[in-house]
Amino acid sequence: KHKLEIVFKKQLGRLYEASNNEKLNLLEYYEYSNKYAASIRKKVESIIDAPANGHTLNLHGFTFPNVCNFYEIELAGLKENITPYHYVSYLHGDLNGANIIVDAQENVWLIDFFHTHKGHILKDLIKLENDILYIFMTIDSLEEFKEAVALVDILLEVNNLGEALDTSLKSNFKFHQIKKAFEIIAIMRSYYPDLIHTDRDPYQLFVGLMRYSMHTLSFDESNDWQKKLALYAGSICSAKIKNTLQTANDLRIDFI
Repeated sequence: KHKLEIVFKKQLGRLYEASNNEKLNLLEYYEYSNKYAASIRKKVESIIDAPANGHTLNLHGFTFPNVCNFYEIELAGLKENITPYHYVSYLHGDLNGANIIVDAQENVWLIDFFHTHKGHILKDLIKLENDILYIFMTIDSLEEFKEAVALVDILLEVNNLGEALDTSLKSNFKFHQIKKAFEIIAIMRSYYPDLIHTDRDPYQLFVGLMRYSMHTLSFDESNDWQKKLALYAGSICSAKIKNTLQTANDLRIDFI
């Protein structure tokens, strides 16, 4: 927790403090486009080792939306009619484990600011969460995969980004690396309220998580189990994004 606070509170926090609420189309910002449809289909079919046909996919007993349809059919009809304003600040832009260095004296250093830009304030946190789930959290068996899916279900069952994850849910997991991933992500998400203020709609989280989880399908660093988990998570996010945009005219009330 101490090292995460150094990264997100002391170092990057200096950038985040100057944030503004600005007009930002998240689908455009995270580069959603049907031009990636053929590539996504090829990766998905390689991972499931079968044609990605129909409305759903099946993997080790789990059924989830066919994300290929999202890129090939559904994306073209989705428009961001919801409030197009989100908090924007300068970001690291490519925050991953390789760009966080801890030296022999336990000092924390950030490197590689080549992708620094002004963008969605949660991007760095979402990118690092993605890498924790699909690179650093080891999955080497079906039993670990099933527990990792349960973790993803908890992480995606969020209605308000201003609310903390229920840390008691850690007891649901028996594998150390999955418990550890939950703990780290819970800490990272606890930084959200100070960054997003009243912009609590989880839509922005789903858009970022899907973007990076689908990119993970081509990672050399991830094994087959981790890519399967990324596919599952991205597919669930695709349904949540679609549902949010199709019901965007409904009134959202977080509390009275």
